[in-house]
Amino acid sequence: MTGKEWLMLSALAVLWGCSFLFNALAVRDMPVLSVVFIRVALAAVVLIAVLRLAREHLPRDPAIWRARDGLRQ
Repeated sequence: MTGKEWLMLSALAVLWGCSFLFNALAVRDMPVLSVVFIRVALAAVVLIAVLRLAREHLPRDPAIWRARDGLRQ
């Protein structure tokens, strides 16, 4: 692996590990459902920001959102 790949892997490991640490700390002081809601809301905000930076958009066709076997087509 190249140095860049090791750096990306290390960054991913730190982010992944920190999420477990912060969950353990948050659950001590907050109800579990509140922690889950905050995590999902934060992830949604980040993903929408990434989509906007990439100049992409979420699909508007309801059939795409309902699709269950999209890979079998």
